[in-house]
Amino acid sequence: MTLQSVFEQYKHFDHLLSDHEWLTGPDEEGHRDIRMIILYDCWQAIKEAVQE
Repeated sequence: MTLQSVFEQYKHFDHLLSDHEWLTGPDEEGHRDIRMIILYDCWQAIKEAVQE
């Protein structure tokens, strides 16, 4: 699997995966999910690598 193939597979979710507040913000109880923070960071890195 390449970064390009991952980008192509999930690019239709870009509007969600690039929304920092929605993805990494606290839940109803004020907790932040480290998995969502990692997902956001990884998606940003994938987009940057593919667009170079």
